[in-house]
Formats: sequence, structure tokens, C-alpha cells
Amino acid sequence: MMSKSRTAAIENKLNFFKRMILKIQKNGDNGRKKERESTVIQVKLFDREHEKDLEKEMNHFLRGLDEKSLLDIKYNVAAIPEEEEDEQIYCFSAMIIYKA
Repeated sequence: MMSKSRTAAIENKLNFFKRMILKIQKNGDNGRKKERESTVIQVKLFDREHEKDLEKEMNHFLRGLDEKSLLDIKYNVAAIPEEEEDEQIYCFSAMIIYKA
């Protein structure tokens, strides 16, 4: 059988470790919350009739963006037939996804 002083010492150590674990968990949650709040995902949309215009506008935007902030670039081309003139209308679009 353990003495009262030994039991009290063990309980004190257990309580100390419980407080430390709670403190670490609390600080860890706060750190992740601050990280999530400071990192906002944003998009920039581009839509032009000519691919060179799209390229120029995107390059202009990308010059002002930190390379580490860039997450992805999506690109799309749509061709719409124009019934009256036997031509097609092209739409070049892109989306830049980045961290703000």
C-alpha cells in the first residue's frame, strides 16, 4: 500500500501533465486558427477574345504576385459558331488561384 504522501505526489504530477497537455492543445488550436485566418484563397478571372490579350493581362497580374502565393492556373477556350457569318467567336479565359 502506498503512503498518502506518495499518492499525493503522483496525483500532483498527473495534474501537472494534464495541465501541460491542455495548454499545448489550446496553443496548438490557436496557432492553427491564426494560420487559417491569415491565409485566404482568392481567384482572379480573365476573359478575352484574343489569346495574346489574355496572355498579356495574365502576365501583368502575375508580375505583382509573389511566386509562393500562386496555387494554380486554369485555362479554357470556347468556340461559338456565329450562324450569320460562317465564323467562330473564340473566348479565351483563365483563372489564377492564389493565396492572399
